Amino acid sequence: MPYAHVNDIDMTLYCEVEGEGEPLILVHGLLGSAADWRRFVPLLAGAYRVIALDLRGHGRTNNPQGRLRNHLLRDDLLGFMRALDLARAAVIGYSLGGTWGWPPASCASAAFGRS
Repeated sequence: MPYAHVNDIDMTLYCEVEGEGEPLILVHGLLGSAADWRRFVPLLAGAYRVIALDLRGHGRTNNPQGRLRNHLLRDDLLGFMRALDLARAAVIGYSLGGTWGWPPASCASAAFGRS
């Protein structure tokens, strides 16, 4: 499933999924994309269901509102998890991807982390 329809803004979020097990979402930094994680996905896919995504306005994900705001990216990440029917996931992000991964974890802590 390369795309997930997220929230009610007609945004189609691109993702790449590999492996089995607990979900691990990889979040790139500003001006990055899911492709930034290609070296790491094979290493992680042996233990996790690795999900690398393109954030709003990056890579192959559109940005119908034309805006990038932390609360929008937080809502996108939570909506993405709902679209994939993920009740819980671990998140790794670098640079601004780490910053963008933090607000959802603080607002919906039961959905993030390791069990």
